[in-house]
Amino acid sequence: MQKYLFNTLKYLLVTVLSLSIVGMIGSETHASNLRTTPSSIRGTWYNYNKFVDNDNSKLGKHFTILKINKNNFNWNGNKISNNEGKQLKGYYQFGTVSDFTDGLAAWTKKMKINGSYQKVLVTYQRQGAFMVFTKKPIKHNYSYTLSNDKIQNYQDYIGK
Repeated sequence: MQKYLFNTLKYLLVTVLSLSIVGMIGSETHASNLRTTPSSIRGTWYNYNKFVDNDNSKLGKHFTILKINKNNFNWNGNKISNNEGKQLKGYYQFGTVSDFTDGLAAWTKKMKINGSYQKVLVTYQRQGAFMVFTKKPIKHNYSYTLSNDKIQNYQDYIGK
């Protein structure tokens, strides 16, 4: 009888430990599947363009404000969820939405701003156009467009 009770307790203990380990592995897998924006691109970013007319900014109508947080981003007051985002080599690809049917690719790099190198956020828009955002509002447009001979290979310039 004692041997039977001992074996029952032993199997019960092994079963409980096994289920605990499986439960921990399952929760780690679930946590890694959550869509979170990399911390390197989070924050408030500013882009100046004298040809853009935005009335939602206290900074002036020519500023585009991009606010990126853990689960979504806000483009000039339009909140867009990050439920389809993914990290790719060299950049982060936000999911496709009505304003960004190709998705929005974003990455940081160092660029010369006002005479010194600063961290900037670059986003690929479409048709070889790249928007450059700074951490502080600066009345100068650092955005750029690829030349006609480079535009065919625009993918080579995303994330660099």
